Amino acid sequence: MWCSRRQRNQAVWEGGGVRGAGEYLSAPHIKIRLSQSSWAALGLQERGGRRRRRRGKKKKKKKREEEEEGRRRRRRGKKKKKKREEGRGKRKRKRKKKKKKKKKKKKKKKKKKKKKKKEGSKGGGGKKKEKEKEKEKKKKRRRRRRRRRRRRRRRKEGRKEGRREKKRRRRRRRREEEEEGRKEGKKEREEEKKEKEKKMKKKKKKKKKKKKKKKKKKKKKKKKKKKKKKKKKKKKKKKREEEEEGRKGGGEEGEGEEEEEGRKEGKERRRGGGGEEGAGEGGAGEEKEKKKKKKKKKKKKKKKKKRRRRRRRRRRRRRREEEEEGRKEGRRGGERRRGEEEEEEGRKEERRRRRRRRRSRRSRRRRRRRRRRRRRRRRRRRRRRRRRRRRRRRRRRRRRRRRRRRRRRRRRRRRRRRSRSRSRSRSRRRRRRRRRRRRSRSRSRSSSSSSSSS
Repeated sequence: MWCSRRQRNQAVWEGGGVRGAGEYLSAPHIKIRLSQSSWAALGLQERGGRRRRRRGKKKKKKKREEEEEGRRRRRRGKKKKKKREEGRGKRKRKRKKKKKKKKKKKKKKKKKKKKKKKEGSKGGGGKKKEKEKEKEKKKKRRRRRRRRRRRRRRRKEGRKEGRREKKRRRRRRRREEEEEGRKEGKKEREEEKKEKEKKMKKKKKKKKKKKKKKKKKKKKKKKKKKKKKKKKKKKKKKKREEEEEGRKGGGEEGEGEEEEEGRKEGKERRRGGGGEEGAGEGGAGEEKEKKKKKKKKKKKKKKKKKRRRRRRRRRRRRRREEEEEGRKEGRRGGERRRGEEEEEEGRKEERRRRRRRRRSRRSRRRRRRRRRRRRRRRRRRRRRRRRRRRRRRRRRRRRRRRRRRRRRRRRRRRRRRRSRSRSRSRSRRRRRRRRRRRRSRSRSRSSSSSSSSS
């Protein structure tokens, strides 16, 4: 008698371990052949019989209906074809076909087993061979699954590699364009440097000529200054001698000479010389003028440093701007070379396409959407910033208030403690004084009573 393992296991569980039933078996979908005694012990006779009869009755009914109503069957077949075309009822058909094929294969296996048993095998080998074949089928299924997975992985990897190669090509093109642009930029920079160097050399030559002329003038000025100082000293000596002579010999002639000398002294004071009173003052004035000149020289040095720094900054800015312009021009040059190789017609077509895209409604809608998104993002950011600032301000205010309250509470507590401690100390002193007085009074009373009794 044939039975599925599921049925057998169910009967074992329900019976609670029937004699001759054996243990619980795995793989419940596999069919098993049992003896009549074990079949009867498990109580599978009624179940199996009923199911088979029902199946037979249903099949016979179907056959009768098909023979009587051939037209309906044809119509049903047409409907099923339509369903197949629409994509319905495919899975049910496939499942039925698979079940039929499996049953046919099992019938062939039974015949082979019987032949082998007749040749000399004494039973028990059929089940093992079925298990082995089932294991082989499982292995084949696993192999197929592995192959499918490998193919899918390879396809995915191939797609990924294709994308990576495209990215690499783009990067290479960009690098080549940038390198071409840099090379052209370097050439232009070198040419500009050469031109600048030529200009600088010309300027240096002009500066050298000017410097030589200036040096000669400076030397002359220094000599003049020295001569002026000598003249002042001589003038001072002459004035002193004339004043001494005027004191020794006086008169009308001396007075006239003194008036002329006064006029000369006024002129010399205006120029920087002096007489009796202006002699001392002129000397102090000369010292002040020297100090002022020294200070002016220091200021000039500071100005020179500032000028040098400004020049350096300007040169750096110019270099950066020139380098940036060179890079941009280099990139443009690389693109132009590519364009010359690809022909001018290709360029015109690309420009036309760009204009059409810009003019198209889709591009306008996209631009509007982008603008709206940007505006929304900006508004959100502003709102977030404002909220954060408000929160920070509120937190700071709360912290300040809490600190102030804590400080006030601490001060109040300290004051109360101090006042309490003082009041307690005073009350304790008063109590002690009262106790002493009471003791002293009681002693005096006891002494007076003892004397009267005596």
